[in-house]
Order: sequence, then structure tokens, then C-alpha cells
Amino acid sequence: MSRDGEPWFPVTGEIHFSRIAPEHWSDVLGLARSGGLTSVASYVFWRHHEPRLGEFDWSGARDLRRFVRLAAAHGLDVVVRLGPWSHGEMRHGGFPDWLVDSGIPLRQDHPEYLRLVRRLYGRSSPSWRG
Repeated sequence: MSRDGEPWFPVTGEIHFSRIAPEHWSDVLGLARSGGLTSVASYVFWRHHEPRLGEFDWSGARDLRRFVRLAAAHGLDVVVRLGPWSHGEMRHGGFPDWLVDSGIPLRQDHPEYLRLVRRLYGRSSPSWRG
């Protein structure tokens, strides 16, 4: 592979931002970079961002934009793993409990499931837009 006309071989590791207190992000990202990583990948766990139906939270440890900007400051690219289903050793693949309990067929082309996924993808924090 190449990047900007030069040979490029990315070295990526997983850092799940919403599982780490934001005050530790810089240290973790710095260690990742000093350990040789050129990029980090992170799941966006649905259950962390919409714990209750219709109540989205992109603050604190859920602030994806802040994490991505901080990673860039450390010279790291970020691979955002949007899901909606995310393995990452997260209960129910990161699906919120309200969704699992809803009776909607999940991980299928069911219209209600797809509507909720589109809504998730369309939601963002005010800081994400800025």
C-alpha cells in the first residue's frame, strides 16, 4: 500500500474509547504510538451512546470526536467501527438492553431494526458537527 506516494504499512491496535476514562486517553494513545502503532481502531458501542430509547449521549467517555482529535494529535489515524453490532466482548454485541428486549428481529433486514440503525447513524453530539 502507499500513502502520499510513499510505501505505507499501517500498524493498528484496538482502543475502545468509551471503556476508558477520558483523562487517561492521552496516556493510552501516547503509549500506543510509542509502541509502534500508526492507527487505532475503536468500536462505537450502541449501548454506550443510547442507553435508553431516544436518549443519546456523546459526552465524557462517549465523546468520539474528542477521542479522534486527540488520537490525531498523537499522530494516530482512527478506524471507527460503527457497528451497529459490535463484538468487542460486549454483552449483546453492544446492543442496548431496550433494543434486545424490544422483540424486533436484530441483525436482519427488518424495517424497524433498519430504521433504528439509520437513526443511530444519523445522531451525533453538538461537538461532532463543529
